[in-house]
Amino acid sequence: MNLSHKASTKKWIRFWILGFLVINLACHLSAGINADSRFATLLAIAEDHSFKIDPYVDLTVDWARTPDGHFYSNKAPGPSLIAAPVFLFLEKLAYADVQNKDERVHLLIKYKATWLKLVSYLFQLIPFMWVAYFISVKLIEQEYSTSTVYLALAALLFGNTASVFMSTFYGHGMTAVWLLSMVLCARYGRYYGVGFCFGLSVLSDYSAVLLFFPLLLLIKRDSQNFLKIILGGAFPFALWSIYHTSCFGNPLHIANEFQNPMFKDVVSEKGNLWGILLPFPNFSTLTQLIVGPSRGMIWVVPWILVLVGWSLVSVFTHRASEIPPELRFSIVGLGLLLWMNSCFGGWHGGLTPGPRYLSPIFPVFALSLALSFEKMNLMWQRALFVSVGISVLFTSFVYSTNISPELVPLWPTYLKQTLVNPTSSTVARLILVVPLLIVLGLKSLRWPRILK
Repeated sequence: MNLSHKASTKKWIRFWILGFLVINLACHLSAGINADSRFATLLAIAEDHSFKIDPYVDLTVDWARTPDGHFYSNKAPGPSLIAAPVFLFLEKLAYADVQNKDERVHLLIKYKATWLKLVSYLFQLIPFMWVAYFISVKLIEQEYSTSTVYLALAALLFGNTASVFMSTFYGHGMTAVWLLSMVLCARYGRYYGVGFCFGLSVLSDYSAVLLFFPLLLLIKRDSQNFLKIILGGAFPFALWSIYHTSCFGNPLHIANEFQNPMFKDVVSEKGNLWGILLPFPNFSTLTQLIVGPSRGMIWVVPWILVLVGWSLVSVFTHRASEIPPELRFSIVGLGLLLWMNSCFGGWHGGLTPGPRYLSPIFPVFALSLALSFEKMNLMWQRALFVSVGISVLFTSFVYSTNISPELVPLWPTYLKQTLVNPTSSTVARLILVVPLLIVLGLKSLRWPRILK
């Protein structure tokens, strides 16, 4: 690829990133009581210098109550702890003339949607855009084809549910950023960064601890590298210890053990792990997460299943060496998250467009797509092209409506909301989102081999 072609490709990468920003700024997606739980923690830190959300517990049902009667968020604390210093600074700046605490709290709650958007943009959306740009530029510099880079960008920015969560303070968006950054650090031998990013991913989503095992597939296992990872994770571990000791009396105790009883909806004779998890996966739930119409990956991110299928075929045809380490990590990690997600009653994630608890690992699959695509034959490439297109279409419907569907078949629900009974807001969003994605696709995606 000559220099002028590389420059042109990098320009269109910037257009992809800008398009992602424009759509997220224009399309408001609310996270509801989930984000409100983290907002309550931000209020407690800023106004009470405490992690107790007792004065703000009415904002959300997503709380944990300890035996001493105090309330805390039932979420992993990472997003709130990371956002707290900036939130505190901006709150003092915005309400410098408001001396009365009750009045300040009233104003913060009144405009909480704006505050939540702001911290989502600062700590999820913008970092995700930067990582996406970094990945794309590196791929171009390493002589990957423009078709490969643009397809990976489509999957990364518009073809998975984690990207939809970047402008909402669910926490899954931030976890996804840390996991993707961790994999990049491992790819380029930045082992301090591996430890730092892994630690913050676990701090942001408890289930990310399971990914330590597939992480071993990415690193060169010698004592020096392990020491760097441990040192890199020291700061996140310190935050973890301070928070969980302060709230729950022990760094090994987490919020789930003190969960709101309304969410303790599965019971095992052998006891539940952390009060909510069964010891073994429920096969019916596992099936729903993969092919079920309401949360199944096959309807939301079918291209990930294509990558899994290609990997399995590669193993059985004695071509396992072609599977990049990043894809091995992604598949093993997805398997572990599926196991975890199938072990509790709230597997569906509430009101959400797809398998919410699996979503943080989806962006790593987009990187894996880029690293695998040119090793595939034409059949698999076409399957990826079509399946990424399906995911992008689904995401365009989500951006045009909401991220809070009930536990109902997703495609019929979104088709009804967008094409049968659209609101004026939905029509306006469709007019923005669909043409923008079409322009990006037609101007940048060239598929002479795949489409001929």
